[in-house]
Amino acid sequence: MKKVMVIVAFIYVLLTSLANAESEFTLKGAISESETIYQDEDWRYFVDVEKGLVRISPDGSTMEVIDSGVSNSTLLYNMSKAVWKIGNFLYYQANGFIVKSTLDGSQKEKLVKVNTSSMCLYENRLYFVNYSDHSKIYYFNISNKKIFKVSNVQEVRSLAGIVKGYIYYDKQQENGLFRMKTDGTMAKRLTNVQRKDSFYNLKDSSWVYFSDFEGLKALNLNSLKIYIIRGIPAPGNFHTYNIIKTDDKWVYYIDDEIQSILGEHDAKAFEKYVMSLHKASLDGLSDVLLETKN
Repeated sequence: MKKVMVIVAFIYVLLTSLANAESEFTLKGAISESETIYQDEDWRYFVDVEKGLVRISPDGSTMEVIDSGVSNSTLLYNMSKAVWKIGNFLYYQANGFIVKSTLDGSQKEKLVKVNTSSMCLYENRLYFVNYSDHSKIYYFNISNKKIFKVSNVQEVRSLAGIVKGYIYYDKQQENGLFRMKTDGTMAKRLTNVQRKDSFYNLKDSSWVYFSDFEGLKALNLNSLKIYIIRGIPAPGNFHTYNIIKTDDKWVYYIDDEIQSILGEHDAKAFEKYVMSLHKASLDGLSDVLLETKN
């Protein structure tokens, strides 16, 4: 977790230092896109590592804090969003409550007391992991403002997304990606990922892209077969693949690499952090390095 926090801090510093760079899909653009909750012609809304929920003008000259109490765990795990926009309101968890806020943050309403940082919007319901009840999955009905328990499955870590009536999630003490129906039935393990800091990206109703100790992979949700898109380089350095987005041809990801620099007599002198932006073809036949930042 310490290494993950260092990487998150590094991402924040990088985003700030490149604020005046050209607006193209570079590391800055990738990081910005991964953090963005909602964007219009006037503002980009995102969760800042230090300031909480904020909005920033397109030229980066103005930043306004909407709520400093919003969790930034979505930056650590790249799973479900911490904040959702519904109509002209933002819904998020802050200081132990699900909060409804106007876009400028001038009016806020505490809707229900919860302990969570992982939420998914589906059919006018906010599904979340309830840390106060053994990390089970609950949902908050936005229409009637009532809360319901979905399942008695315990120790859920985070929600990856909800597609066609299925909730995709991972667990705290068990390997793999799981799913269950939105009514809590048919809970099933889909993969056996061995590393706990995996990143998932639900592209559509047929595919989920994720990373584990072997590299980037694609899981077909119909056949439940797994395909390797991009393997981890030869042993020696520590790599974490953070999926930013997918389109019809590519998976865009950031490779957070921790390089062990050898000193005298092959003793490790220090660790160097290298961040690089790649795009890998969906069929796994091509990987393109877009940018590197030391």
